[in-house]
Amino acid sequence: MKEIRILLIEDSADDEILLRLKLEKSGFKPDITRLIDLEEIKNLAVKKSWDIIITDHKLPNFSSLDVIKTLEEVKVDIPIIIVSGLITEDDAVDAMRAGAKDYIMKDNLTRLTPVIERELRETDSRNARKMAEEAVYYMAFHDPLTGLANRYEFESKLIKILDTVKSDIEAKYCLLYIDLDQFKVVNDTCGHPAGDDLLRQVSVILSQSLKKDGFAARIGGDEFTIILENYTLEQAGEFAQMLLRNLAEFRFNWMDKIFIIGGSIGIVKISSKIATMNEILSMADMACYAAKEAGRNRFHVYIDDDRQMTFRMQEMQWFSRLNESIELDQFTLFKQPIVSVPYDKETSVLFYEFLLRLKTTNGNLIMPDVFMRAAERYNMMPSLDRWVVENAFRYISKNFGSRETRKQETRFFINLSGASMSDNHFADFTFQKMKQYGIEPSLICFEITETVAISDFKKAVEFIKEVRSRGSYFALDDFGSGMSSFSYLKNFTVDYVKIDGSFVRDMKDDPLDYAIVESINKIAHIVGLKTIAEFVEDLSTMEILEKLGIDYAQGFGIARPHST
Repeated sequence: MKEIRILLIEDSADDEILLRLKLEKSGFKPDITRLIDLEEIKNLAVKKSWDIIITDHKLPNFSSLDVIKTLEEVKVDIPIIIVSGLITEDDAVDAMRAGAKDYIMKDNLTRLTPVIERELRETDSRNARKMAEEAVYYMAFHDPLTGLANRYEFESKLIKILDTVKSDIEAKYCLLYIDLDQFKVVNDTCGHPAGDDLLRQVSVILSQSLKKDGFAARIGGDEFTIILENYTLEQAGEFAQMLLRNLAEFRFNWMDKIFIIGGSIGIVKISSKIATMNEILSMADMACYAAKEAGRNRFHVYIDDDRQMTFRMQEMQWFSRLNESIELDQFTLFKQPIVSVPYDKETSVLFYEFLLRLKTTNGNLIMPDVFMRAAERYNMMPSLDRWVVENAFRYISKNFGSRETRKQETRFFINLSGASMSDNHFADFTFQKMKQYGIEPSLICFEITETVAISDFKKAVEFIKEVRSRGSYFALDDFGSGMSSFSYLKNFTVDYVKIDGSFVRDMKDDPLDYAIVESINKIAHIVGLKTIAEFVEDLSTMEILEKLGIDYAQGFGIARPHST
């Protein structure tokens, strides 16, 4: 029998017995508490959890309308059903308008069970929607792996603080930029699950180290920030030293391996002299880099003299290296298949995403996460994007130029940076190269990440509109990583949404990840977009994606990237 908790507002014990017998006969096991005092009703409605509230209409000192009003005052969201021996049609209408879900006559309880079952179903549905909305709201401002604030929330807070210090000379804020020293060792030695677990444990250390005036965020792979309020630079240094001790004392255990984890911290005082968020982040990043160069597991406070030293180091290292690599054609393209779901080798649609790699002189490959951050810092991304576009088009023209060579529907996905979208000449360059290599526009789908699109919304909208007007497609990549709002799907007229792999990878074991993927897929389909799941690593995940109605999938479980 199904248990049901009922708050009954009724002056007749006999009527309580009749209700109980009716419900038991219908397969319920009712737990009924009968009250007749409004104050008791108010208190108990808040203190205990109820499935249904049943009230008579006419009671000795009040009516069902008084009950509804009382429950509204304490914001109780429980279905209210009126079961009355005498209620006029006008009274019933008034009660329904006030908030009652239904009314039933005592001399005919045949509708009681169907009405209760209906309200229980609707309550379950409301609760599920509420949980999904709360999850989406939480995702908008929090990193799903660690639970800390995400980059979007951090940047929003930092912008507000910059406004505050410009108007309040007494305000004292410091920014700490934290980079883990051994994360890559753990990730490469033990794999991504170990790396994820390490990040979760480090986030706990950061949170426990903070006082009420601190704010922590994860803004990148192993990069964290802390904003300290009412701290001088000296106090921020003391805090950083304490945090470094906590990290140094921490031992990360994974199976039979033990790792000592350190960190490098850059500290910047947030002052009215700093004009923009990017400027302060650049200063903090440089200070963190200086801490690493000085031997790691230490902090470095940014001062103006650091800027010249760091710029010289940058010019000697990555700036010249990236320019040289482009000139000497040391980059290479890999491609990774994207297949339709369900997947069948003979009939599935086969798309490809181009991935950039940097070749070393000894033939090894450098992954993009190593050099992309430097390329973005030194404004090299437009040059890299141009290299990718031209070489991708050259490859397509050579291998997929004629319709005869394309047995299946084919499309090629090319990632673009925010800097290229802001470049007024990039679209013209792209389509001039498309014409030069004889590429059909419909073969190409450009990608930008959700966070890049949101950071320069106007430019993103204009660029997407231009691309689609020429006959090519557009995808919103890593959707869910920033999660500023699902409403952006209305404003970005794209064709595909690529669901961030951090949700897809563990969805078979994590109900929240499953719900997030399901929600993104449903909403994308509602606005007419196709969905692509990233990081699909095994057959069981593919089966779940098929069940959810995901359109396409990409990941090591399907195929690893291979050289073009």
